[in-house]
Amino acid sequence: MKKMILILMLFAMTSYVFAQEYGYEDVTESMDKFGVKLGLNFANMNADPDDPNYMMAVKFPYIGIVSNMNLSKIFNLQGEFGYSLLGAKYDLFSNADPMTISLGYINIAALMKAYFFDNLGINVFVGLQYGYLVYASHDDLDRLDNYKSSDFDMLVGLGYKFDIGFFTELRYLLGFTNISNLQDIHYSSSVKNNALQLQFGWMF
Repeated sequence: MKKMILILMLFAMTSYVFAQEYGYEDVTESMDKFGVKLGLNFANMNADPDDPNYMMAVKFPYIGIVSNMNLSKIFNLQGEFGYSLLGAKYDLFSNADPMTISLGYINIAALMKAYFFDNLGINVFVGLQYGYLVYASHDDLDRLDNYKSSDFDMLVGLGYKFDIGFFTELRYLLGFTNISNLQDIHYSSSVKNNALQLQFGWMF
C-alpha cells in the first residue's frame, strides 16, 4: 500500500511541476475547490488466460469527494477519495443464473485534467488510483479472502464542467494488478478489474 501511495504522490508532484511551465507563477492565485460526486460502474474483469465466463455487471454506487487545484489556464490537478463497487457476473454453470461478484474498494486517486478549449467546460484527463478492498462477495456470500487487499488502476476519460458547479465525467478504469488469490485452484492465473464509469458531481 505504501508503494502505491508514493506513486500517487509522485504523479501529483510531477503534474504540478509540469503545469507550472504553462501557468501561474504563484499557485496561490489558483482556486482550490471541493465537491462531491455520485456514479455507477459498468464493471467487468479481465482474466489471463481469457475466461469468457466473466460478463459485465452494473454496480452502484461510486461515491466520493474531490478537490481541484487550477495549475494553469489549461491544467487542473484533481484529488479524489471515495468508495466504489466493482465486480462482474460469472457464468459458472450454463443451466443456472450467473454468479454475481461484488468488490467494494476505498479509493484515492490523482488526475491531471486539461481544458484545451477556451470558455468551454470540456476536459480530458488521465490519472492513477489506488484501491483498498473492504468488501467482497459472491451472491451475497463473503469471499474477502479470495481477493488481494490492494488494487492499482489507471483512469482516462472525458468530462464537462458547467459554470454553476455541476460536472459530469465518463471514464475508463483499467486495472494494473492481479486481484485474485486463487491462482492455484482457478482457471485464470490473473484477474484484473476494468470498468466504464459514469459520474455526476457538484463543486462548491
